[in-house]
Amino acid sequence: MGSCLFCQIVAEEIPSYRIAETERAIALMDIFPATPWHALVIPRRHSADALEAETEDLTACMTLAASVGRAAVAGLGADGVTFQSLARPAAGQTIFHVHI
Repeated sequence: MGSCLFCQIVAEEIPSYRIAETERAIALMDIFPATPWHALVIPRRHSADALEAETEDLTACMTLAASVGRAAVAGLGADGVTFQSLARPAAGQTIFHVHI
């Protein structure tokens, strides 16, 4: 998946600001944030979207996303968080590596 932006981030071919990681997933800050403190969680293994991803990868991503969300509430004083994953162009997906 050499042309996949997130696969290149996983392989450390492109720099990123990682805020947490597990064996299956990585949480990082978005370089084009839509909101303050916009973070992304991606699986290490490539899947185009959540409809194609392995259940274990989705579970790992959501578990890590919840952990990052709890940290944002506790450490940054966030009043709440949004968890979102778009699947396929009709839903607005523009990067075809599953992410939350």
